[in-house]
Amino acid sequence: MSMEKFEFVDSKKDQVNQEVLHLSVQVSHQSFSFAVQQADDSRLLYLRHIPFERIESISELARRLREAIQSDKNLPGNCKEVKAIWVSPKYTLVPESYYEQPFTRKLYELSHPLNELDELHTYALTGMGYQVIYAIPQEIAHELYQVWPEVEFYNQLVPFVQLIEHDQEKHPGTEIYNQAYPDFTDVVIFAENKLKLANPYPVREMNDWLYGIMSIMKQSGLDNPHTELGTGDHFLDGLSDSDTLRKYFGKLRYLKPRIPQYNISFFDSKGVNRFVNLLGIINCA
Repeated sequence: MSMEKFEFVDSKKDQVNQEVLHLSVQVSHQSFSFAVQQADDSRLLYLRHIPFERIESISELARRLREAIQSDKNLPGNCKEVKAIWVSPKYTLVPESYYEQPFTRKLYELSHPLNELDELHTYALTGMGYQVIYAIPQEIAHELYQVWPEVEFYNQLVPFVQLIEHDQEKHPGTEIYNQAYPDFTDVVIFAENKLKLANPYPVREMNDWLYGIMSIMKQSGLDNPHTELGTGDHFLDGLSDSDTLRKYFGKLRYLKPRIPQYNISFFDSKGVNRFVNLLGIINCA
């Protein structure tokens, strides 16, 4: 289930020079999200979330994305950086010791078929010893390149792992992290300052998510009553009900994006943790 349509515009947005702005775009089969932040301090100036019924056709999704961009007068034409997230479970992690650039396609296809209209991208998870390989549909990329030629593309796992690395500084005891989407969930296990697991799992309803997480915890030797779960980007019915979740997990914490506290305070009632990737991509080099 996707969250409701939402838009926020800071009163000082138009007073800020576009050359110091950072634009984040998130595209999935169920929604578009746009965020404008000041690049130096991550102050949030604009946020728009557009949910819709799932669109399977990439061509139709690209057309809808083009219309959304063209009709949005708050999106900057020129800015310091533009980063886009394509939300998809089709990614693979490869240890640096096994990764060789000429074999990127073959490594990706060990886990997923590559559509001829997809373009492959990689991202090195700095200090963690892994390369993330992910595919971006060419038609989606084309629409964004047309407006912002400098756009960089990411999979949703990239900003999430970066957020986890930052979160570990204050919460080193948290070993399992999750971000849920309407039809899959990413699960990351992080222990002893090392990335142990990062995989997507199919999800259709709340019970899939609950049993899936508990199964992974059991297989990983994590004790349910005492293991802390950090979660963000939750789009499942009931996942925001912390009282229900605490029946299954002894410790539960909703992750916050790395934006100024006054922004977080404003968005607490709006579910700011649903935008941890969109707002966190600004921190990915």
